[in-house]
Amino acid sequence: LDTCEALLNASQKSNITLGNNMVWAHFVASAHALLNLQLLYLGPDHVDMARTHRDLTMGIEALLCSSHKHLHELSYILKDNISPHKAIVEWSKYESQCRAEHERISALYPRDADSHIASHEK
Repeated sequence: LDTCEALLNASQKSNITLGNNMVWAHFVASAHALLNLQLLYLGPDHVDMARTHRDLTMGIEALLCSSHKHLHELSYILKDNISPHKAIVEWSKYESQCRAEHERISALYPRDADSHIASHEK
């Protein structure tokens, strides 16, 4: 995932867009596979799950904006034999679910926890 992210950042800086949709498609497929492994080994509330949900949200959002074709090719992640038009709706729902899960898990790990702990120690 980090390699995909680096490629996408480099292409944005150099204004090269050739192949970005393919990179995003691999990014989404890899993030989805990672999410399943994390769920199995880390559980649904682990902080790393939040990052992976955020990655999926970002990748799906990019493909929804630029390449419905690549999303349709990835539809095996959602369901088998899904129509191209229904695939976009299903991907939108999945993106929304990933965004909500990212927010839910992130709320379990406040960024200002150190200051809360320090204030209770005094």
